[in-house]
Amino acid sequence: MVPTPRRLNKLKAIFVKYKDILTYPAEDSHTAMFASLFEPTSVGITDGLTAENNCKNADYGTALLEVLNRMRLNQEHCDFSLQVDGETIFVHKWLLAAASPYFEAMLRNDVKEKAQGTAELIDIDASAVKAVVEYIYSGSIQITESNALPLLSAADLLQIDWVKEQCCELLKRVLKPENCFSLQKYAAIFVKYKDILTYPPEDRHTAMFASTSKPTSVCITDGLMAENNCKNPDYGTTLLETLNRMRLNQEHCDFSLQVDGETIFVHKWLLAAASPYFGAMLRNDMKEKAQGTAELIDIDASAVKAVVEYIYSGSIQVTESNALPLLSAANLLQIDWVKEQCYMHSCADLCDHCHKYILENFQLLTNTEEWLLLSFEEIEKLMKDDKLRVKVEDNAYKALIKWIKHDQSTRQVHLSALMGHIRLPFISTEFLTNHIITEPLLRNDLQCSHFLIDALSYQLLPESGRKCLSSATHNEKRIKSRNEIKHYVLFVGGERIGSWETLSRCEIYNISSNKVIPTSKMKTPRCEIRAATLNGRVFTAGGTIPSHQYSKTAECYNASTQKWTDIASMNDSHSSYGICAHNDLIYVIGGRNTSTVECYNPTRDQWHNCAKLPLIYYWGNRVAVVENCIFNCGGFRDSTQHTSSVTRYDPREGRWYDVKPTSEKISRTRLEHFEVVPYKHFLISVQNHSQRFDVRCNKWEDMPSMHFSRAGQSAVIIDEEIYVFGGRTDFDSSTPVTSVERFNFNTNKWTIVDSVKIEHRIGGAAVISDCFDFSEVSK
Repeated sequence: MVPTPRRLNKLKAIFVKYKDILTYPAEDSHTAMFASLFEPTSVGITDGLTAENNCKNADYGTALLEVLNRMRLNQEHCDFSLQVDGETIFVHKWLLAAASPYFEAMLRNDVKEKAQGTAELIDIDASAVKAVVEYIYSGSIQITESNALPLLSAADLLQIDWVKEQCCELLKRVLKPENCFSLQKYAAIFVKYKDILTYPPEDRHTAMFASTSKPTSVCITDGLMAENNCKNPDYGTTLLETLNRMRLNQEHCDFSLQVDGETIFVHKWLLAAASPYFGAMLRNDMKEKAQGTAELIDIDASAVKAVVEYIYSGSIQVTESNALPLLSAANLLQIDWVKEQCYMHSCADLCDHCHKYILENFQLLTNTEEWLLLSFEEIEKLMKDDKLRVKVEDNAYKALIKWIKHDQSTRQVHLSALMGHIRLPFISTEFLTNHIITEPLLRNDLQCSHFLIDALSYQLLPESGRKCLSSATHNEKRIKSRNEIKHYVLFVGGERIGSWETLSRCEIYNISSNKVIPTSKMKTPRCEIRAATLNGRVFTAGGTIPSHQYSKTAECYNASTQKWTDIASMNDSHSSYGICAHNDLIYVIGGRNTSTVECYNPTRDQWHNCAKLPLIYYWGNRVAVVENCIFNCGGFRDSTQHTSSVTRYDPREGRWYDVKPTSEKISRTRLEHFEVVPYKHFLISVQNHSQRFDVRCNKWEDMPSMHFSRAGQSAVIIDEEIYVFGGRTDFDSSTPVTSVERFNFNTNKWTIVDSVKIEHRIGGAAVISDCFDFSEVSK
């Protein structure tokens, strides 16, 4: 099920139209946000999608500690104090318990300090304790020659091992003849009495120094200038892991959330630091603060759990099934970073993304019931957009009339306003005369009648006269075609027939004009390669290079800049492989005599190994994405014969499945070259005697044969048609096939495109579909 325009538009409205609601008190913002709006569920919007993000906020731990430290310095929500040398240091007890085993043991047991909410630290330097507390709230500490020993003593008492290590490292660097004996004596205190670590925390420090002469920092570090500004890079992550374990074990939890009958135990001041919603709730004298619990209404329990997990880890998994519930929960709790992950960058970006999706999938969406329920304003916004993607303008008219007639008595008043956005001059003459002119709704509307007269006049005029009509109608837009998406095919690399030279050249074929123009060459000559398009870029990898070796290197072509750039190399070499784009990743699958599978993340410029193919293909293989799975088709050689197989890879499960056809397996001779392309729920094997595989019933079906026998050809699919390019007449021939053939699914026929000749063999081909201008390209 595809996302419908009504649900997408309603989702946009919820988060954009009511920005002022964010200024409401935290407890009121969620109710106000959804009070008068239809709230879409994830069902129907994300059903059938497979996008998934494992999101990690790299700055979360540092940012959270900064908030907690501000709270400490402002004495907000502090529930414990330390008494040292007559000074009071206010803290949050559960954070101390997470960072210090000393305090964790103290607060776990029923000791007087826990009951009184304060602990007195005796025979310890106050400034050293303050520095250690600062470290607990920041992960940073400054160690100098004057505070190294006091800090070592304080860190040992509170069992902050990382600070101890940094102190010892600095002291090792300042060793001199006049202090080495004293330092050794001091260090022996911590080594000799390891059994003292088993003492109760409140007795350990006294026992450590009871019978030992404690050296002072004066006799050890006097006159030294060493200094370390130390930052523990893993501190935030480690602290969050400890806090999360405490939460899961319900240790020191002092607050709970009630959601859908479930109870989630938490530490309230951590929630206050991470969520402005809870910060406002717990700062004021509200019943939730007094009761130690808060009930969250009309919110998904699993989404709240995921957001709480993020608060304790800085990580969250966003999938097609939880994106909307997470968005709602993060909006309520005002966790902006999670909101951004749910809809990329911002609510405005979500609006643009939804609108673009609707424009690009217009013809598919007009067949849904949701299309009939859109408002006049929503319909008009779509109809007037130049980027509305329709194969022919006839379809825009059909969708509009369908919407009007769904509630004709109410909507007929909008007929002329909406018809003004239909590009009638670009509707086929046959459809205009046989259907539109005979439509009673239009004939009975004076303004629409004028539109029809203009359209007929435009089609009857020569090119020179059409400009005059444009000026006369005062509506140039009506006689301007929409900004149609143009289709180009990029040919990459290959082998020159006859000389067998490996090529780096690349060419672009314009489907509309039937012209072929050169573009910039690849960085590396390659043949026996494939290509795939992802987000306006074409990717290719591996192949056979001029040294006749299989390659690991890879590169991509940017359609905007029309330039090639190198990307990270693969882990293994691949030649005559399958390649496809799926879920913002590029998959390179198998190839000649290899079963390895790799996927490339363009954002990170990294390749990762996936589950291997269950078979090794002697002659290579091809792949295509059909119904959210990657289908693989290839030929391999067993001990007696050459056969072929179909396997399926589900990226969500990360494993391959052997597909058992209910009909005869694909018919392919030993050396017959083939390509595969996807079409609806079919896998099309494009070869001399083409066949298609229905993935829903696992059945092969015959298709019409091509006009020419080919080996080493390339094939792509554009809308309802398959295009086949190049190759040679047979496997051992040096005679190229330069004709282009096109198969139309509606007519079920192959035709020859007579106006163009393309020589291309064992190279890659990929479709670039957008408004790029390839009129001037790099030679």
